[in-house]
Amino acid sequence: MGIINEKDAETVETNIEDFNLKDFVNVQQALEDRIKQFNLIRDVYGNDYKKLYRRESLSPMGNRLNLAIPDVGVSRNVIMFGSNNYQAMAGNHRVREAMKQAVDDYGVGGGGSPLLCGTSTMHSLLERNMASFKGKDECILFSSGYAAQQGWMKALLDKNDIIFMDAYSHTSFNEGLAVTGVKRVPFRHNNLDDLERKLKAFRKRRRTAWIFVEGVYSMHGDTVDLRTVVELSKKYDCKIAVDDAHGVGVLGATGRGIEEHCGVDPNDITISMGTFSKAFGAVGGYVCTSSFYSDYMRYMAKSHMFSASIPSPVAAAINEALNILREEPERAGTLHDKVAYLVQGLNRAGIHTSSQSAIVPIAIPMGANARELAVEYDREDIFLNLVDYPAVPLDQQRFRATVIVSHTKEDLDRLIEVTHTIFSNNGLI
Repeated sequence: MGIINEKDAETVETNIEDFNLKDFVNVQQALEDRIKQFNLIRDVYGNDYKKLYRRESLSPMGNRLNLAIPDVGVSRNVIMFGSNNYQAMAGNHRVREAMKQAVDDYGVGGGGSPLLCGTSTMHSLLERNMASFKGKDECILFSSGYAAQQGWMKALLDKNDIIFMDAYSHTSFNEGLAVTGVKRVPFRHNNLDDLERKLKAFRKRRRTAWIFVEGVYSMHGDTVDLRTVVELSKKYDCKIAVDDAHGVGVLGATGRGIEEHCGVDPNDITISMGTFSKAFGAVGGYVCTSSFYSDYMRYMAKSHMFSASIPSPVAAAINEALNILREEPERAGTLHDKVAYLVQGLNRAGIHTSSQSAIVPIAIPMGANARELAVEYDREDIFLNLVDYPAVPLDQQRFRATVIVSHTKEDLDRLIEVTHTIFSNNGLI
């Protein structure tokens, strides 16, 4: 794997979507020494900060969540701004009842891969429903979105191919590059002029070419201009793969994702993939594609062929969540109204941000103690995820607030109020 003519390829932005904490330990050391170094880094931040990881929930995921207080035996209630459960399906009554019924009908698992004994009628029903929802012929299920990404790439990409990729592509994609050997050409984040410049320079050097983009970039909350990507793909004879993990259920008038949001014909997209762990509130991944590719992928995608199927009750829960999105298409609009309310409120409070999705980034100014700020949010019973150094450079540290359709005005006002108070008390606004 590598950039074609690496000497000609300019440096693109630091990718905070693709980090590895191994980069921050001395890889020349023995394993035991690397672990000791990591433990020293971990411990330097103190117990209050360490408690922000692996917080144990005691209730269904929603806009409010009960968290266990370690070693005390009681709980506290927090406002959840850290979950990707955008459409509040994880605790939805209909979704839970569908899953319970499926346990009685199918048991808890199939004990096999999809190609052998792991496919139930519920899996097939979900595949048809999801393919229809995304406007494609077929849907292939995977055990996770990560596995779906690895699966389509391993099945369809070859070392003789070339792929043009957004510089902020997700870790699952970047690791897929390593196992395929495909030649990669990164372009500047969401800069389609730069994409065309790279296409002009490198496209003709390979017979099969791909463009890879994401519907929503999860650290920034911004979306891709998929209509222009489609135009470029036709001009330069490229196939398109889209990771719509954070877009499906969120973008578009009826929540069908980035294709609907941009007014793109789904037939112009070769691969539309994503996860069921966000707007659908469950677990698992999918790849939607045409019938021409589908069976080939089922046999060539190792993460599909050699992994056990997601349990049928989980498939039933996802299918019911999908039915709810079909029956209540206004949910996407309601979610965006709440995002707009939060963004406007933060801006009025002096915290400047924007979002095109359900993800609202809150930038942390240079010099601020990001970890202490995170502890302060936790003390105010606000569950908010911190993206900090060394996962990102010091000038790109941020909180990542995710909006759930069930958030109330009071929930949103509370986040605005607490953010303003914390930033003011620390001299950040």
